[in-house]
Amino acid sequence: MPNRPLTEFLSDQRVLAAPPDQSVLDAVRQMAERNVGAILVLSDGALKGVFTERDLLRRVVAAGKDPAATQLAAVMTTEVVSIAATHRGYEAFQLMHDSGVRHVVVTGLPGAIGYGVVSIRDFAPGDLARFEKELAFEEHVWEVV
Repeated sequence: MPNRPLTEFLSDQRVLAAPPDQSVLDAVRQMAERNVGAILVLSDGALKGVFTERDLLRRVVAAGKDPAATQLAAVMTTEVVSIAATHRGYEAFQLMHDSGVRHVVVTGLPGAIGYGVVSIRDFAPGDLARFEKELAFEEHVWEVV
């Protein structure tokens, strides 16, 4: 359910993270192995950015860069969209919608890393349809007011 706390969405998650100097090729291989669309870029435990499938397509492939010779630091998203772990699923979904992203970094989690990632794929298709209708209605209401 979309009203679940974000900590429930992430309860089984093992965060995928890499250092900024890791090659794009190695990061993409890790992402493929784990079937995820994003990897956190951490340096000394601090979040430096996130590398997503979109970054791969737009900043590596479309730019003609060699994934084996390109470091994550050169192509990662540095303006990370994040939300505190104390929030609920629907708030993360609304943030994704409003920000035009498919992944949101969750901060303030217990554990060594302290971060997680919630993805648009974490929501059931029925949840997404209902959320989109609610958001459209809300936007319409604000336009009328």
